[in-house]
Amino acid sequence: MSENSLYVKDEVIPGKIWRRIVASLIDHAILIVLMIPTSNLLGSFFNLRDVPLHQGGELPREIYLLTVSMMISFTILIYVYFTFFHVLKGATPGKMAMGLRLVVVPDGGNIGPLRSFVREVIGKTVSGFLFIGFVVMLIRKDHRSLHDLIARTIVISSASR
Repeated sequence: MSENSLYVKDEVIPGKIWRRIVASLIDHAILIVLMIPTSNLLGSFFNLRDVPLHQGGELPREIYLLTVSMMISFTILIYVYFTFFHVLKGATPGKMAMGLRLVVVPDGGNIGPLRSFVREVIGKTVSGFLFIGFVVMLIRKDHRSLHDLIARTIVISSASR
């Protein structure tokens, strides 16, 4: 099947932009909930109770370490979340709730772990810069974002599968 034939056939309908946005909001709400226990775990690990908040106008080293470790753990959590659900289910909980599915172009097959990881890490990092990925999605008829183009994927309506 050629790349163009994926879009010509009636059985494949690209996911609507508004559905993708709502799906993203759902996924990020779930991620915020998942970050709460992560924050508590890291906070207890650094045991900041006995650390004075100000040391001559500077924050203590423990606060910096906690901040950096939280940023790293949240980034890992986000990449693992999206990669896990895309590989296992073909969609995140947000995409499932909105009737969307992520597939590979041109054959419409399931996304593998490496492609999913590339889509998340490289694609979304590039896409997120100045919202270029969102602009690309608005311009294209098939609503593929920059990270979809990089990973050769498309978000489709799951009814078209």
